Amino acid sequence: MEGLDGPPFSNIPAGYKKTDRRREAALWNHFNSSKFDWYPIREWPKYIQEMALKEHKNNRERYKLFLFFVGNGMNPYTATINCMLRDVRPSEYDRGRKYDVYPYDHKAMEHFAQLQREAETGRLQREGKYYDLNLKMVMTPEMNEMSEPTLKKHRK
Repeated sequence: MEGLDGPPFSNIPAGYKKTDRRREAALWNHFNSSKFDWYPIREWPKYIQEMALKEHKNNRERYKLFLFFVGNGMNPYTATINCMLRDVRPSEYDRGRKYDVYPYDHKAMEHFAQLQREAETGRLQREGKYYDLNLKMVMTPEMNEMSEPTLKKHRK
């Protein structure tokens, strides 16, 4: 019988390393645990789950993930940390660190700072489009101005 990398598991993509699966599993468990004081990842839309588990996020993905977190009530600073998470296992190089959020380049850090400023002024939530976990629907800028009874009619 061959090991995990042998033919019995041939449906796993060739470039997919065991470390990727372990990293994603560790992140999934982190976002799903009771210590993560927010909605568990299993309640998030699939495309948001996939973005959160990615090791590298581009500008568009960082924006969507940050908007999802902040739009659903997360503190902008906490949202930044959760967007930056790449791994929650101790690094092989530094066993003392609990979370692996670096290295992020200078432009990515500027992007997070800009997103935080826009969230603090409320502009991000007013002008962005995100999935609302309570209403179970995508919120658009026009819907952000609607009252709760109007939203209930719109949802049906």
